[in-house]
Amino acid sequence: MHWQKQQRQLEAQRSKQRRELFERQDEIEAQRNRLIEQMEGQLLQRVEEEELFLIEWEMI
Repeated sequence: MHWQKQQRQLEAQRSKQRRELFERQDEIEAQRNRLIEQMEGQLLQRVEEEELFLIEWEMI
């Protein structure tokens, strides 16, 4: 009887740890996706070139 109770406790502990592991994996995946989205946003930034003024000179 004692062994059965201990076995149930160990199985419950294993199940809890498995759930915690899956939750942590989900958190890591979500963080990874956010970082990828941020990097993609940075890569998509446009660079525009605009002429502000023009200097002309001539050698005599």
